[in-house]
Amino acid sequence: MADLALAVQRGTAPELVTTLACLFFVAFGIKAAVFPLFFWLPASYHTPPVAVSAVFAGLLTKVGVYALVRAFTLVFTGDTALTHGLILAVAALTMVTGVLGPPPSSSSGGCSRSTSSARSATWSSASASSRRSPSRGRSST
Repeated sequence: MADLALAVQRGTAPELVTTLACLFFVAFGIKAAVFPLFFWLPASYHTPPVAVSAVFAGLLTKVGVYALVRAFTLVFTGDTALTHGLILAVAALTMVTGVLGPPPSSSSGGCSRSTSSARSATWSSASASSRRSPSRGRSST
């Protein structure tokens, strides 16, 4: 990741880096099941056996959130107003849609979308904490 961050910083086309950041956001957003990219999530928990569902619940979407946080705090730091604003907006939409749950006519359960809301709350707080100054927690002694 550090080598990728250095390569992006040496890049001569900032608009290409922003486009690449948006493509990474879509790819990791699908993995993290953020709104509106959570189309695969409701079917993924009840289809496999229970042991596989437990692994999915524990790791699958969390890896996507971790990849988003790592990529946008380490690699794509050039246009943070756009990328972090997009992350916060999508995290807020994911929390709202997760709390509302599926429509009454839907056959999927509401638990996967509420899990999505809780995951998004963690994700938005991680994104907000990345905006703080790097000197937090250091003493002046």
